[in-house]
Amino acid sequence: MKIQRLERDRLGFEYNLYAQRTFPWKGVTTPFEGAWCVLPPGQESLPHHHEEKETFIIVKGCGQVKSDDQQDVVQAGDVVYFEPHTRHSIVNIGDEDLEFFSMWWWENKRPIQTPEDYSI
Repeated sequence: MKIQRLERDRLGFEYNLYAQRTFPWKGVTTPFEGAWCVLPPGQESLPHHHEEKETFIIVKGCGQVKSDDQQDVVQAGDVVYFEPHTRHSIVNIGDEDLEFFSMWWWENKRPIQTPEDYSI
């Protein structure tokens, strides 16, 4: 068993939210990549699109997910899926931090990317 601890006081800032990359890490490989994400009240993640498939698993709070010309309210326990090349973002519409786990993967696994490699 391997455990990677969430370090809330050391979250990085990317896509206009706070995040900690979770997968992969040294000694652990997966067919997907992931990040724990925290979005403060009233904030919106940076709208973006990419060639990976992506899923948000909402863990705490409530938000409004925007995807191309669609939008819907989500809350803890909801799961959102985005097809590749879909422009998407999420807005925290609640009074507390919106926390979610994001994971993304390619149809045919590619080398690990950095945020700078994404189309924004």
